[in-house]
Amino acid sequence: MRVLLAVDGSACSDMAVQTVIDRFRPDETQVRVLHAVEWMREMPLCFQYSLEPTAGHDVVESRIKSFERARG
Repeated sequence: MRVLLAVDGSACSDMAVQTVIDRFRPDETQVRVLHAVEWMREMPLCFQYSLEPTAGHDVVESRIKSFERARG
């Protein structure tokens, strides 16, 4: 069996991981893990409404940091 397991660090995601561990045998299952990142949700509000000249740069930097955290 093949399983695609999306994780995002939430409690529901943790429960999904535990369910895969509990229900599927490692020798019969191939699990691919996809770490989902919703970087806009993590972006500080000051970036969302900024009109400063560096606003675009700040948004991109926030996105890069979110992706780096996701990679672990």
